[in-house]
Amino acid sequence: MTDATVASTAFVVLAITPFPLWRRLAVLPQWQRLKPVMMAARVLGHVFFVLLAASSTMTSMPANELIERLLVSTFVVWTGALAVTLLVTSRRAVEPGEGAALSRGGARQPEVLSLLAWSAKFI
Repeated sequence: MTDATVASTAFVVLAITPFPLWRRLAVLPQWQRLKPVMMAARVLGHVFFVLLAASSTMTSMPANELIERLLVSTFVVWTGALAVTLLVTSRRAVEPGEGAALSRGGARQPEVLSLLAWSAKFI
């Protein structure tokens, strides 16, 4: 029973996380290209979670593991897109002549700092 509770909680978190995350990132113009991925994650995450909940209540459902993998794959895709966008955005924030100062502990752009501080809350 504990395993099912922990797994269900993890899947609920996977399905809900794109909502508040996208609300915060949508106001930043450099994150707008992430919109299709986050919208798909919001829709597919809930669809797969409902399918998983429905299939878990049936006694013999051979697609249960497949639905779990689809739900987790949705999470992996939007998390990967988020990581790539963060890397691209942080590299663009560094001026061409500023790279050496940044590697020696120089100041970062305020936009990148606020995003890193925000993401540090969840780590």
